[in-house]
Amino acid sequence: MAEYNSPLQDFLHWEKTCPEKDFLRQYFNGNLEVLSYAQSGDQIRRVARAIVDKKLPPKSKIALMSNNCAHWIMIDLAIMMSGHISVPIYPSLHADSIKLILEHSESKILFTGKLDNYEEKKNGFLNIPVIGIEKYGTKNTESWESLVDQNERLENISFNDTDDLLTIIYTSGTTGNPKGVMHSIANFSNGARNLFHDLKVPDHPRFFSYLSLAHIAERIGLENGTILKGGSVTFPESLDTFASNLEETQPDLFFAVPRIWAKFQEKILEGIPQKKLNILLNIPILNSVLKKKLKVKLELSMEKKIV
Repeated sequence: MAEYNSPLQDFLHWEKTCPEKDFLRQYFNGNLEVLSYAQSGDQIRRVARAIVDKKLPPKSKIALMSNNCAHWIMIDLAIMMSGHISVPIYPSLHADSIKLILEHSESKILFTGKLDNYEEKKNGFLNIPVIGIEKYGTKNTESWESLVDQNERLENISFNDTDDLLTIIYTSGTTGNPKGVMHSIANFSNGARNLFHDLKVPDHPRFFSYLSLAHIAERIGLENGTILKGGSVTFPESLDTFASNLEETQPDLFFAVPRIWAKFQEKILEGIPQKKLNILLNIPILNSVLKKKLKVKLELSMEKKIV
C-alpha cells in the first residue's frame, strides 16, 4: 500500500479503495453487527461535521470514555477528522478521577460509549456537553445516533502536521493521580508502521480487541494496526462470550499481556501437567502436533501470529 503520514490518511485510503471490506465487527445481544469501511466512514464523517459545526477553538481536547466497541474507534477517527485532539479515559475510573482528567486536559466535549455503572460515573462529567450512544444507554446532552441522522457528511478534510499533537493518554492512576502523556501524529503512525513491518502482517488481517483502547499498546498495536493494514477488528460482547467470540473470529494476530498468557497456561495445565508438557515439547515430531492442539484448546486453531 501507499505510505501515508497519519492514521486518518490510512483510513481514508481504505475507505476509498476497499469501501465494502469489513472494518468494525461488534457482537451485540448475541448477534454480530458488521460495518464496512464505507458504512463506518459515513457515520464518522457526519459526526465530524457535527463537531466542526460546534466551532471549538482549533485543536481542542475532546474526551472519550467507553469499553472497547466499534464506536470507540469511530469516535476517535471523528475527532481526528474534525482536527481536534482525543483524550481517552479508562472506563474503569471512578467519578473523581474522571473529573480530574476532564479538568486537567481542558476537554470541551465528552463522548461516552459502552460503559458499566454509567450513573455512578456521571458525577465526574463536569459541566461540558456529553455525547452518548443510545444503544448502550449512555445518551446525555446529545447522542451519536442523532448526530449521524442530523448532519451532512464532512467531505473537505484538512490534515494536521505530523508533529502536531494527536492524543493525550492518561495513566490509570494506580500510583497517584492520572498523568497525561502527549503523543504526536508521527509517534502513532510510525509506531504502528514499524511494528507491522517487523511482524510482516499482510493487508486486510483480522484482529480481536479486548485490551483497553485507552492504553497505548492496544491503541497503536490494534487500532492503528487495523487502520494501517486495512483490516477488520472484532469486539466481544462480554467476558461470558469472550471464548466463543474469539473462536468465531480466528484473528490473524492476537495481542496479549502477561496476565492473559498466565490464564491460558492455567487452561492448558488443566489437561496436562507441566512436567509432561515440557517433555513432549522437546520431542520434534510431537512438538508441532501438540502446538496445533493447544491452539485449538485456546480458540486459536488456525496458524496465527501471537504477540
